[in-house]
Amino acid sequence: SKSDAVTLILQNEIIEEAGNEFALFGTGNRRCMSFKVDFILRRRHDVLGLIIDTIFSQPDIVVIAAELDERFMPPLVFCVCKDQVLPEIRSENEDIEFLGKGNDRCSTTLRVLTDSQDVQSILLSGAHLNAIKDLEAHLQHFKITDQYRSQKIRRSNDWSKKDLKLEPGLHVIRAFTMQLSLDLSQDKHHDAVAHSIRFALDFIESVAALKLSAQARARAKKLRDEFFAPIQKEISNQQAKAVQERAEQRKQQEREELKSNPQKLAKWEEKQKEKQERKQLKQGRVILK
Repeated sequence: SKSDAVTLILQNEIIEEAGNEFALFGTGNRRCMSFKVDFILRRRHDVLGLIIDTIFSQPDIVVIAAELDERFMPPLVFCVCKDQVLPEIRSENEDIEFLGKGNDRCSTTLRVLTDSQDVQSILLSGAHLNAIKDLEAHLQHFKITDQYRSQKIRRSNDWSKKDLKLEPGLHVIRAFTMQLSLDLSQDKHHDAVAHSIRFALDFIESVAALKLSAQARARAKKLRDEFFAPIQKEISNQQAKAVQERAEQRKQQEREELKSNPQKLAKWEEKQKEKQERKQLKQGRVILK
């Protein structure tokens, strides 16, 4: 049950990953392929670090993250966030930036972005809306998306601003994820983490229970195709460029190795020229002798 999943997570051993970073792992929810709670705290173990964190008002942060089994989940991009973190959310999450439409509020400090206004009206009501309002003082953002990618991909007109090295097979690295972040700077936060875990699991169950119409699914697919088409085009261009660069490197290496034998180098150069001419003929180009 959902309550059993919450109890199991809270009873797991907390793992120290660094002097001020701790992790809590959870299992037992069939929707979740993984479930982790990260505690990123001020460096209280380090006097200098604590002074720096205090000067820069570094808060205690808790991040609840899950990878979901998309077999149980409908396509959805949904985000609730504080006004002050909205620019960062848009900048760091292309799925939110390009698929998360609307600018509604669910409270005085929280905005809602989603790819489906119909789904928003279903999910953001009743107990879920009350839970978000209860967490408002601490909640920085909550997002659930079927379009998460492990490496940020920039849109076509932004690629020139940052040379992003692509991982092999990046175009298929995608996951259905949930993430919720809390700022525990406020004094009254004792139950915030437990309430957030329960809210996150309840929300996941509600998303899984959604029954989208054929029309809604078709619209979701169209939006995702439009979102990913320019990204895939740019990935293909980058991959083709990488192949060409590797080929040029091999040719340069072969040329260097043959420099000591002018006759072999001349034959190799002639062979390369013939290859280039055949390639140009295939592309329909006119070769001027």
